[in-house]
Amino acid sequence: MGIGVGSRNLFFDYAYTPGDEKLHFVEAGIRLGMSPSRKEKLLEEKSRQIEKDELYLEAVREFGTGRVAAADRKVSRYIENYAREERIIRLEEDIRNWLEKVRQEKMGRAREFEKEILTAYYREQIDKAFVLMDNLKLIAPQYEEALYLEHLLKARVLLEDGKYEQAEDELVEALKINPDSQDVRDLHRRLREVLRLER
Repeated sequence: MGIGVGSRNLFFDYAYTPGDEKLHFVEAGIRLGMSPSRKEKLLEEKSRQIEKDELYLEAVREFGTGRVAAADRKVSRYIENYAREERIIRLEEDIRNWLEKVRQEKMGRAREFEKEILTAYYREQIDKAFVLMDNLKLIAPQYEEALYLEHLLKARVLLEDGKYEQAEDELVEALKINPDSQDVRDLHRRLREVLRLER
């Protein structure tokens, strides 16, 4: 038979065992340390910090291996779930700077393609010009200034095929994108001359 009493930090236990030896057991003590709820809270905080650090390190690894889009998504998730801390802000800036550098390189390459397309156009290498146009759209789809060239090329083919109205439509679209293009205006002038001669 026994009895025990206690509180969060103190306890007292007594036990008696009847029989030949009639033993008495007494135990008293102080519980040191934290309360279970405090301990759980600290464990939860540590777990959250570990998750946070792992997400940050995953983003750094992704960026380091050239998987920039994946790194950018992880940075966004980090900011959404945690906060904009200095280390994540620096990584975000590194990603933005890298993306801007790549964008500038692509735009430079797109401008080169634009020149190559016009060179092929004037050399009457229209098939080559279309291939270059496809490459330009793959490398820099956001380079909208050069999209007038696609309409120019289509208009040229349509004009040569005698599809004057469709050629006119393509030239109008090209002028909407690049109203200052001398190339488009020259082809448009040529189309008007053909139409005038046809009448």
